[in-house]
Amino acid sequence: MGLSPNAIEESRKALFVRHGAAFVGAVGTETAFFYPIDTLKTLLQVNASAGRKLDVSAVVERVSKSSGITGLYGGVGWQLLGRLSSLGLRFGVYELMTAFYADGRSDSYVSLSESFLGGLTAGAVESLVSTPFDVLKVRAQITSATTGVIKVQGETFKLNSHKAEPNLPTNISDGAHWDRIRRSLSLLSSRSPDITAELRKYPWLATGSGQPPLVKDVGGLRGAVGLEGLNVLWRGLRPGLFRDAMYGGFFFCGWQFLDDLATEGRAYMMNPPPTSWDEVSPSSPWQLSITAGIAASFAATASHSFDSAKTRLQATVVPKYFTMERKILKWKAPGSWFESIVGLSPFDRHFLRRGLGLRALQHGCGTYALVLTYHTAVQAAKIKEW
Repeated sequence: MGLSPNAIEESRKALFVRHGAAFVGAVGTETAFFYPIDTLKTLLQVNASAGRKLDVSAVVERVSKSSGITGLYGGVGWQLLGRLSSLGLRFGVYELMTAFYADGRSDSYVSLSESFLGGLTAGAVESLVSTPFDVLKVRAQITSATTGVIKVQGETFKLNSHKAEPNLPTNISDGAHWDRIRRSLSLLSSRSPDITAELRKYPWLATGSGQPPLVKDVGGLRGAVGLEGLNVLWRGLRPGLFRDAMYGGFFFCGWQFLDDLATEGRAYMMNPPPTSWDEVSPSSPWQLSITAGIAASFAATASHSFDSAKTRLQATVVPKYFTMERKILKWKAPGSWFESIVGLSPFDRHFLRRGLGLRALQHGCGTYALVLTYHTAVQAAKIKEW
């Protein structure tokens, strides 16, 4: 006797909930254990002193002196939100692409080239969703975990200093200077009873372009949007698109290649030999996790230069007044045509490989834990296909 439509619908809902719970638990496990490595990698990338290169031990010492080991978890909330949305989208788009490629075939096998193209598409779509969370995560990491002096784009940032820079809001104490500005704007209507206090919120009116404020002084989401506009949430989108597309292509292609090797090994041991790919038993959770970890480490190595470029762009404060000036003056970014297309800065050429080992370690071990936790949770809950 077949199941009723209501029973089938309830089974589908239960299956979705259990897979979703396994996915959330896997992402949480990965983040809890390996997020500090991402923080160390970010701090190494934004340290732009060509003459003196910080190592991991120096960064850990600075973080421990500044805010303790808990400083390594700065921005972990943005990381979780970004991973839950973008990672699910990456695998979802890839499954749609591979289903399209395998449609009409006798088995579900997908070639390496098709897997690579599917990964490119999935990574590009993922970047559109993850970029705003990456911006807020990077800035939270710098704010909560950095001590001493960090240089970004050639500008020295004293992140532990509590003394405001001359160009920060409310720091210009020259009353005569503000009187001249107020008199020049006296003909304009204003709803504010104290126009001087309002003008102090926009110090670039008095100081010209000057240096932008520090990352830690900008604040969180509200401060960043208020100072730099909504475009700040998509800063570094171009290098991020190339990074995530390259990462997705190499990751899924490498994972497919390693899993094919394991599947062919199991098929060779079968008697009688299988007539189709679907007749071979699937890989175990630990086999899937090991191959996924190796593929992720390789993909992180291949795409690391774009990751450094994106991180350094997102760690730079560019007020919307600067952006407006550049548009008016038709400012052209320096660098070659390739750097202009992918969003690389010529000033970052010597720093694009920094943090490579940490990123490869984080993605390799993190993906291993992610896949193993997910498949183990699915098996433990005895989830069955309906």
